[in-house]
This record gives sequence, structure tokens and C-alpha cells, in this order.
Amino acid sequence: MRFRGAVLNADRVQVNLVNRIAVAEGNVRLDRGDQVLRGDRLTYNFVQTQGTVLAARGEVFIPNAGRDFSAGAKWPILLCLTRISL
Repeated sequence: MRFRGAVLNADRVQVNLVNRIAVAEGNVRLDRGDQVLRGDRLTYNFVQTQGTVLAARGEVFIPNAGRDFSAGAKWPILLCLTRISL
């Protein structure tokens, strides 16, 4: 799934068009700018423009993290961290 500069891949993605919520499960990978996040499950609310990644891990390029994950990016994600590789 592509949305506002982000690419979301997973074993399964369901989008509730009425509630405007996307849920991705299994081998979740979110790419946005220089950032790569992986996790077990991602929930994203298109109305509130925020989401959560459970058991998140990945590569965060610090110089561009503010740009890629800011509220202005329209794809802010809350990370429930288990590990981030810097």
C-alpha cells in the first residue's frame, strides 16, 4: 500500500473505508524517506493521521528522522519498540 510518500508491505493489510483505519499484520515493513521500520502489526488511523507499530525494529537515519516521521509528514507513527538499529 502506498500513501503520502510511504510504502507499507505486509502479509495482510486490511483497510476499513468507513472508519478510515488500516491494519497490517505479519512481516510488516514501512518505508518512508530514509527510514525503514519493521514490526508484527501496524495500525494507522487516516483521520487522526497517526499510527502504531508493535514490536518495531528497523533502521532510523537520524538526520532525516524529523522530516520523515514528523506530523508535517502526515504519517506520524508511534513505535512500541523492541529494538532499533542505529
